Amino acid sequence: MRPALLPLDLLDARHHAALAMTRASATVFLLMWTACAPAGHSDRPPAPGPPPSPGMIATLGFDQAVKMGSDYVKQSAGVGDTTLISSQDLPGGLVKLTFDLGPGRFPVRVTVDRIAGRVTNMETISPATGVQQTVP
Repeated sequence: MRPALLPLDLLDARHHAALAMTRASATVFLLMWTACAPAGHSDRPPAPGPPPSPGMIATLGFDQAVKMGSDYVKQSAGVGDTTLISSQDLPGGLVKLTFDLGPGRFPVRVTVDRIAGRVTNMETISPATGVQQTVP
């Protein structure tokens, strides 16, 4: 009589194993779904970016170099307004800027050291002859 019960026991064991596998798969799926779910909406602002390096803080940007050169020309030439005509990047963090001082005046070229944060040279440019005169 025992052989007749063997297939029923086998079916019950297989059913039990299949049920255990289904439960294990469902548990793994639930854990993965929960772990990957977003945390929700937060009213906290995003984290700020990293601060600029000390070298970047010490180095003038192009806009600051133009402002420094323009202010220097205004003070040295005694004019009220200047217009940037051209710019040229030079090695070593230098920028050569040419400013128009308005009607009746020759353009002025200044060299700004962006690393040191100062104007190193100023010269007047005569457009007719192309002669440059260095202004002390």
